[in-house]
Amino acid sequence: MKNHIHLILVAITAIAISCSDTEDLTVGDYNSYSIPNDTSSIHPKAMELEALMEEKVRLGLPGLSISVITPDGHHWTGAAGKADLYNNIDLQPGHQMMVASVSKVFTATSVFLLQEEGLLSLDDKLSDYLEGEYMDKIKNAKKVTIRQLLNHTSGLYDYLNPLKYELISIDNPYNSDTPEKKLELAYNKKPDHEPGKTYAYSNTNFVLLGLLVEELSGMPLEQFEQSNLFTPLGLQSAYAGTTANPLPPGVPKGYLSINANNVLRESEFYYHYDLATGDGNIGINMYELSIFMKALHDGEIINAASLQEMKEDFDLPEDWQGDYHLKNGNGLEIFETDYGTAYGHTGAIVGFLTTAWYFPESGVSIMFSTNGVSPKIFNVREDLTEEILDLVFE
Repeated sequence: MKNHIHLILVAITAIAISCSDTEDLTVGDYNSYSIPNDTSSIHPKAMELEALMEEKVRLGLPGLSISVITPDGHHWTGAAGKADLYNNIDLQPGHQMMVASVSKVFTATSVFLLQEEGLLSLDDKLSDYLEGEYMDKIKNAKKVTIRQLLNHTSGLYDYLNPLKYELISIDNPYNSDTPEKKLELAYNKKPDHEPGKTYAYSNTNFVLLGLLVEELSGMPLEQFEQSNLFTPLGLQSAYAGTTANPLPPGVPKGYLSINANNVLRESEFYYHYDLATGDGNIGINMYELSIFMKALHDGEIINAASLQEMKEDFDLPEDWQGDYHLKNGNGLEIFETDYGTAYGHTGAIVGFLTTAWYFPESGVSIMFSTNGVSPKIFNVREDLTEEILDLVFE
């Protein structure tokens, strides 16, 4: 979920507390959801995809879950490695992964549903609907529009930036705060820029959008998403975290390397704080994530006008451009590849890394998530992205 994960600070401080609170668990303690009518084993590229996945696990990923729709329309879903290293539990294709900032697409979709109901307009100011201490103390919160929150041109200070956040996460293991409490980290901080001036990624935007959904719908964010997104699409594994229960029951362990020898330690103590708000609240398996992304772009959730508005793009400033990510939309990241334009998002917390791409022109879907974070894992993931693109499209 964080745009930048401060691994150096974690490496220095996490050793001071018990960061490997391992416990004896069995396969039955992990929830693996079924893949309906699974034909992965007879997919034309099944052997190649399996081999690619196994290779990346050998190179250092603790576990890897992949779901793709190839240009021929065939769906393949697989997993390799471990859901739990300590207890030697295999990762299964149906296991939920914490998708971090990919959750922002779900939050944005919820906002568009509210607009379709006539409850808001994207160019309304946030302050037309929300009030309270966080609106008073987050500089420019009363000036920004809903659209500027969706596309990260609000300039609002990112509550995940400060070292104070890191210390809270480490000093209070397994902590989970309310949206309002998290927003306190942005109080009285200098904005990155004036609203609408340029792009600067900020998780604060989507915490506020989650609160907006709650205010206008009259229900908790997790209930709105369950009623309007998960249930209509039949997403059994999809879970929206709450402050009381940020993680789905039976979710695989996330891991972090905290020293130079790449030894992986359980990191749930740390990433609890990153969950339960509109910027990163979703746990879901890769198969169902692909179903959601396809349904979104096929007009099964929001209407054509909303989807077009969601996909309206603009070029990112050079200092915000990343691999493939050269443009942004209103709640969607946009990726330019040799095989066409993909819409979706990436997500990172200190324990999980996820990529969710959908290519509307070809119908190709590429979803993958690993339950580990380290410099080595980042490198393996970069290679995986290139290789899976080539394999799926060739």
